[in-house]
Amino acid sequence: MKALRVEFCAQTASFRHWDGHLLQRTYLFPPKTTVVGMLGAAMGLELREVWELLENIKVGMVLKRIGGFGRDLWKILKLKSGQIQRAVVLREFLFDVRYTLYLVDTDELLERLETALNMPRYPLTLGNSNDLVTFLKAETVNLYEMPVEVVESTVLKGDLRSLLKPLQKHCEIFVDTLPTRNVFNKMGGRVGTEHTKPFTCLFGRFEFQAPKKLWVYGGDAFELL
Repeated sequence: MKALRVEFCAQTASFRHWDGHLLQRTYLFPPKTTVVGMLGAAMGLELREVWELLENIKVGMVLKRIGGFGRDLWKILKLKSGQIQRAVVLREFLFDVRYTLYLVDTDELLERLETALNMPRYPLTLGNSNDLVTFLKAETVNLYEMPVEVVESTVLKGDLRSLLKPLQKHCEIFVDTLPTRNVFNKMGGRVGTEHTKPFTCLFGRFEFQAPKKLWVYGGDAFELL
């Protein structure tokens, strides 16, 4: 199956967790909402326009490198008693990250995305406006579906903790709901995100109790979300 393989990295990244308040946690992987927003910036489209265009896009994710986690103070604006007030929160962020994405859609849309990503209309970010993408490469590849025994640093559908065994030290499994779609009102304004389905986020190498069918390219194995 044809896919668009996108490599990118950044000095910092922050994918805000949906339940953050005084501490804004970050996801380990960019949620699909972040990915689609980045594609919209590359194409020069408004957020609602890009969601209408890419409503059926599938995304596979592989984490290639991470330097670690950090925390920073972040000034925000909030509405209280009908007035806008300033507040300071703790923001969690990742540093020195590199990801590979696999995008699947129609051939026409993949061609448009490849052109846009190799010559973005607007600067691309991984979360906040300061989290600039510093390297980007997009190319068309062919994926193959096959049974896989070992998987590394990716996102899988559902809660698979009971089916996986770590193969190295410092492996971690995070099971959480990830934002999968932006929600808009009748005026076109974004009012929130859908995040009802659980996903298993893997950091490190794991072995399945029984082989699981995944999509494969080179040394990468992943699901299309």
